[in-house]
Amino acid sequence: PVDRSPVIAANSSASAAYLALKANDGWGIMFETEASALTQSLLSDYGNYSTGLLAAFHHEPIKMNRVRDKIRFEIENPRLALALTCTKGQLPKLFPTFEDGFANRFLFYGLNRKLVWINPFKQIDKPLDEIYEELGQKSLELYHLMKALGDRRIQFLLTGEQIAQFNDFFSELLMEQFAMLGDGISSFIFRLGLSTFRISMTLALLRRYSEWDRTKPFFEPDEQAMVCGEKDFRIAMTIMNTLVNHTATIYADLAKDDEGADKSKELSKLQPTERRLFEALSDTFTSEEARNTAITLGINPETARGYTSHFVKYKVALRIKNGVYQKV
Repeated sequence: PVDRSPVIAANSSASAAYLALKANDGWGIMFETEASALTQSLLSDYGNYSTGLLAAFHHEPIKMNRVRDKIRFEIENPRLALALTCTKGQLPKLFPTFEDGFANRFLFYGLNRKLVWINPFKQIDKPLDEIYEELGQKSLELYHLMKALGDRRIQFLLTGEQIAQFNDFFSELLMEQFAMLGDGISSFIFRLGLSTFRISMTLALLRRYSEWDRTKPFFEPDEQAMVCGEKDFRIAMTIMNTLVNHTATIYADLAKDDEGADKSKELSKLQPTERRLFEALSDTFTSEEARNTAITLGINPETARGYTSHFVKYKVALRIKNGVYQKV
């Protein structure tokens, strides 16, 4: 039988990540305490499944066709949750550019370290494993309640007044952030709007579950729509108002680093053989061209594969799409 798990390792090849998602009926979770696990995969040719991550955010189809491995399939409606923690220094490696739309699909929240010693021997009433187990049981019940709907669809709606508040907030926010940070922040604001709607929907569903009278159906037989409560809408907007500030701060820092980077300094990080290969390549090149050029220069072609990853790592080249690179 096919191995199925809702948790997909970020440190996976593209084929392995997509196959795991496919085996689990198109949905899954990536949860890593070190963002570098994802960064290293995306830097490699075999593990660069960034196009799948881009598509999954909007539930757009993911298609794969591999002649060598005889793999061919399509995930029509991918649903993927991706949660990462990392230090601020890891972000430039994960998001070397803002042009590909990858960074603006994330919600950012930065924590400042508090200079406080935490007692590692503090007694707790209940182990964390038991707390997570209880939360898991509740999540499992809610999952089965929604799964029981089958092909039935419940529409989630905002009220007319909520829609007006939503549009006013993001219209003003777009102009405000554009004035401070330029056009690059605009795509972040657009997707923050979509995330606000999703957060509202999730909160409304959780509230229904917490207040559910188990003597009645979770959804009435003739119920076709669920309207967002005012409290859940206000919570979602408050959350987003906080996340906007964190996003703008991180964007400003990364954009400043990106614009002010000394490319000659980055080139100096390359080894002499890497530098020789880099200078011999055209402004836009493919993995195959890098391999052929390496052979011409007497460089091991398998070693050259690692060199292309270093070009991206040191920001002297950008990965435009899988197997295609452009010099900075």
